[in-house]
Amino acid sequence: MLIRPTRREDRLTVLALIELAFNGADEARVVAQLYRSDEQEIEFVAEIEGEIVGHLMMTSLTVEGIHALAVGPLCVHPFARNQGIGSALLQRGLDTARGRGCEAVFVVGEPSFYRRFGFTRTTSASLAGLYQGCLLQVLELKPGRLGRAGPELRFADAFAQFG
Repeated sequence: MLIRPTRREDRLTVLALIELAFNGADEARVVAQLYRSDEQEIEFVAEIEGEIVGHLMMTSLTVEGIHALAVGPLCVHPFARNQGIGSALLQRGLDTARGRGCEAVFVVGEPSFYRRFGFTRTTSASLAGLYQGCLLQVLELKPGRLGRAGPELRFADAFAQFG
């Protein structure tokens, strides 16, 4: 398996993969909007034998006082699941985020998967905001910085349709 930065020419394949992996077009529409607004900060694909089988995107997240990113989407082709591809993509993304000085990473997703990487449920009502009913989780890359964060949490505008 090869994990590499996403290239512009990968975008149509990535959008098709996202639609297939999530069994619908909503997430693909969000990513298409993120591509149009150029809001992705970190983006990788996983390849097996030259075929893209996984994708990870991280976007800027507005949290007053800290440098934070949001995971989403993270997906793997249905026929390539349970082979560690999603884990490898997420780990590469987290390592890259750390290297860029990111202080926290947020995700709305399945706790049993993200817990393995140190993510915990966000219990702060002020930070959870509109995402209180969701499975909002956070990983502090620089412990203690989250306590200095302002009360507003805002994902990239493309995610508003899910809010």
